Amino acid sequence: TLHSNGGTLESNTINLPIGEVITNLPTPTLTNYALEGWYLDSGYTQKVTSSTIMTTSITDLYANMVKVVCDYLNETCDLDTVGSLVKIANEEFYVIGQEDSTHVKLLSKWNLNVGTRAKGTATNLQDSEVVGDKTGYTMYGNVEFSSTRYWYDSTNNTLKSQYGSSYPAYVYDSNASIKTYVDTYVTYLNNQGVNVSGRLISHEELVGLGCNASKYHCDPNGGNGGTAPEWVYQTAYWSGSANSNLYVWNVDSDGDFNRSNNNYGSSFGVRPVIILEKQ
Repeated sequence: TLHSNGGTLESNTINLPIGEVITNLPTPTLTNYALEGWYLDSGYTQKVTSSTIMTTSITDLYANMVKVVCDYLNETCDLDTVGSLVKIANEEFYVIGQEDSTHVKLLSKWNLNVGTRAKGTATNLQDSEVVGDKTGYTMYGNVEFSSTRYWYDSTNNTLKSQYGSSYPAYVYDSNASIKTYVDTYVTYLNNQGVNVSGRLISHEELVGLGCNASKYHCDPNGGNGGTAPEWVYQTAYWSGSANSNLYVWNVDSDGDFNRSNNNYGSSFGVRPVIILEKQ
């Protein structure tokens, strides 16, 4: 039996002669994915090679489908499908939706290499190791959202009118100390020959991607959480939306969708949303 991992095959079964090398396996088709190889196990640890002999104990083969990265500066990329992976210079992004008819919204694949205990030199470029990961209780790339709750009218104990009338409220603007990292990154990208602006992802956008605000999870959490794809929560990062007078929404790399104090600078990093003008 052939397990295509979401791909399409003409047939999910194949007859292979016992005692001979496994050859002529089909290639599944799946938009924005390519076949990396066939495996003897679902964990993709035992790859079928040019010397793998078919035996009676082999009853299933598993296709490892990997996401294709499209080089935006040199190729025509799919900017319409959520989850498509796009590369600009050395940086990679996931499509998360359309800003308008001429602009697409892209979420940085990784956090920026900035902030507390940033790995190596803080270059403001994406870094796969700067994920806010708590492994070994070593934190990388963490920043505070802002030093003050500038969206809060303490006199009237309400949300300031320029940010709306209720929570969650999108409050990311020039008052947020985190903005300097996004702005530096946007400058870098525009110097690569594209036309972009940048900001942080909103609570609304995260919910649209499958994060569940009432259950505080982006991941499935055993069926009691969200439905977001793993790339949404592969890093720990701030959103641009306040939850209340005290807290700002964030995503954790364990799948949590929660809120923390604005000046909590030890667990969440900068994962920008880039607004790209389509070519």
